[in-house]
Amino acid sequence: MFSEKKKAAQPEFWIATDQVVSPAQSGFYSKLEETLESFGFAAKVRALCAPAYDKSGVGRPGIDPVVYLKMIMVGFLKTCPVNGPLRLAAAIRCRFGRFLNTN
Repeated sequence: MFSEKKKAAQPEFWIATDQVVSPAQSGFYSKLEETLESFGFAAKVRALCAPAYDKSGVGRPGIDPVVYLKMIMVGFLKTCPVNGPLRLAAAIRCRFGRFLNTN
């Protein structure tokens, strides 16, 4: 009358981060990153911004100034507003994440 239901095998839900495929970076952002590196953008920005960062270790750490300026660049190029919405857009769009060095 009643038969036992056979359970279907469920595939694994989680995958390891090393198995996640990262999308190819846009040619434009690769070239922009290469250009910025050619004149030492990161070192110059960190040196200019160092006096403004608190060294006491109290409180929440600030956003890396290089990442912040790159976020502003992406916002300018993509006509996005700055701050919260731009951080969300950067998190959603992985190719910007690679350019911003947040991955």
